[in-house]
Amino acid sequence: MPAPLHESDVVPADLRRYLDRVADAIKTHVDRLAQHAAAERPAWTAAFGDAPCDETAYERWRTAIGLAAAHRDQHLVGTDDPEHPFGPYIEADRAGHRSWWAAASAALAVDNPGSAKVPTGLADYAEQELAHAIACDIYQALPEAERAAVHEALADRLGPAWALVAADPESLALQPVLAPELLSALAGLGHLGPAAAAELGSAASRRLRGVSEADAVHQGSGLADSASMAAPPLLAEGPARQPGPRPL
Repeated sequence: MPAPLHESDVVPADLRRYLDRVADAIKTHVDRLAQHAAAERPAWTAAFGDAPCDETAYERWRTAIGLAAAHRDQHLVGTDDPEHPFGPYIEADRAGHRSWWAAASAALAVDNPGSAKVPTGLADYAEQELAHAIACDIYQALPEAERAAVHEALADRLGPAWALVAADPESLALQPVLAPELLSALAGLGHLGPAAAAELGSAASRRLRGVSEADAVHQGSGLADSASMAAPPLLAEGPARQPGPRPL
């Protein structure tokens, strides 16, 4: 439960206490599953590699194994195949789809803790959520053949981890954990530069914040102006196009 609701009188005290007990029980169960998987190392955990020596890396590794173990426990995954540690892929319209991707995203974060980035015109001013929204907008607007090229670029960047999540590359490309890799792939393929970032950033920012198009034009968007100066153009020499307010 979000903290403001938890502390609000709108939620009855008995319900808050009940939800706290449920949350504690879930955490205890997941911790137990993670501890067992990390200690016993069943075959499916081979996909996560050896336990790191570094404390921070170890916690990230153990968290990923714990999420995978919790998903397997909840959905009764009975196979131990290290090539499919989360069990069979669960389609978007079925229960367990988000759980599958939560476990897969944690595994990808283990393999890519410090994703390499190329300049995109976004990094200096965009929040992570906004950058992810922009990456998704660009990717979803691409024709099928160009999406396939993005998938190949992601496969190159992820290396062996790609095989764990390659069952549905289009869903994979839209996962928040891969936003830096997707942005870099799009930039490397010529789909993203500072000018495009400015225009898309304005639209995505308004959408995420629930601001109407008319209000955004009336108030002005500092995001677009700062984006045009945030970094030199990626794909062409010369000054980036300066975006102006869109007409009503």
